[in-house]
Amino acid sequence: MITNYIDPVEFASLITRLIVGFLFCIQGYDKIFNVGKTEVNAAILPSFQKIGLPDNFTKVFLFLTSWIEFIAGGFLILGLYKYACIYLLGIDLLFVVIGMGLLQPVLDLKHIFPR
Repeated sequence: MITNYIDPVEFASLITRLIVGFLFCIQGYDKIFNVGKTEVNAAILPSFQKIGLPDNFTKVFLFLTSWIEFIAGGFLILGLYKYACIYLLGIDLLFVVIGMGLLQPVLDLKHIFPR
């Protein structure tokens, strides 16, 4: 007997892929087209200068992360190059978390228990 139902695992995978794709694509789009490279650099560079990272490294990193988020997020939405996009976005997210952790360590409990 043939049943007409959607496999729950495939459906969960689709929904997760779409949500993650939209989150990254919108974030990248906003940094590239709404906020702009100059404003993103102006907001982020002073913080990274305080910890001693070179400006050129930070600028290249900000440029790459914005475009990776936008393009790979869009590809995830469309279902193109899914695994390559997941790997790229995972690496991107890893670098962002490390960068933000250098600026404000997560072990500072004000992130978790605001008083």
